[in-house]
Amino acid sequence: MSLTVFTIVHNHANTLRRVYESLSTQTVSDNFEWLVIDNASSDFTLELVDGFIRESRIPIKYIPFADMSPLYECWKKAYSVIESDLSFHISPECFLPDNIVELTLSCWAAKGSGRYAGIAGLIYEAETDSPTGGHFPDDMESCFLNDLKTRGIHRGEVATVMRSDLVRKALHDISGTARAKYFSPEGLFLQICDTLPLLVIDRNLLYIDRFEKTDMPTDSIQRHKILAELSRQQMCLRHSTPLHRMRAAIVYIYECIHLSERRWLSGSPRKLMTLAAALPGLLLYAYRRLLK
Repeated sequence: MSLTVFTIVHNHANTLRRVYESLSTQTVSDNFEWLVIDNASSDFTLELVDGFIRESRIPIKYIPFADMSPLYECWKKAYSVIESDLSFHISPECFLPDNIVELTLSCWAAKGSGRYAGIAGLIYEAETDSPTGGHFPDDMESCFLNDLKTRGIHRGEVATVMRSDLVRKALHDISGTARAKYFSPEGLFLQICDTLPLLVIDRNLLYIDRFEKTDMPTDSIQRHKILAELSRQQMCLRHSTPLHRMRAAIVYIYECIHLSERRWLSGSPRKLMTLAAALPGLLLYAYRRLLK
């Protein structure tokens, strides 16, 4: 049983040492590695990671891109080299509690099987040391990812440690599609976890620092296209509710108006629902324009 923690970076040298230190102080040192995908950084990321590798505190793989690449290509490259059973993507503004490797591997060894897509755990605010959205129910052992939000089980962000084979297959399946062009990790995980549930552990798997803004550079139009594609996907999830599917349709309309997309109806997977959402989506767009 093994785990890969991977981080995609672009000029994030200022936060990368904290990620490294949180991995270097894990309670177990076996059966995990850190994979750094460097998406054409122009700061001192290369020199920094070289120094980490020379320290030999943890196994590290470093893969640089010479030119800035789409997020999908970074994920595809990551899973072309990940060989571990489980994988955990963390952003550069995040860091780990010191028992994450031991906790996830022991949980999967005890309860994991082909019936589950991975493990869901809590994300803690670094500033307050408290979980976003509170704790999971005491008696919950597993759950479909989208049910956590749409059924009101947990309203905060969730950390997901995934089976690497499922992520690799899902990335391959969306190659050449709109989901690859307008890729989001959230959409990928929703797709995988709409078929298989996640084991749930009411423990902190990840700290997030809201004061560190380290998102990959993405232009405004691309962000709206990503949100439109994610909304299309959310309209079709099995593990959802009619209300949340309608909300997704409204967001889809809003994004299409923003993008001046004339083929909004033909591009929708739920045409009747989209027609019903047309007026609310238009009103949402008008309301947000008034607020600017």
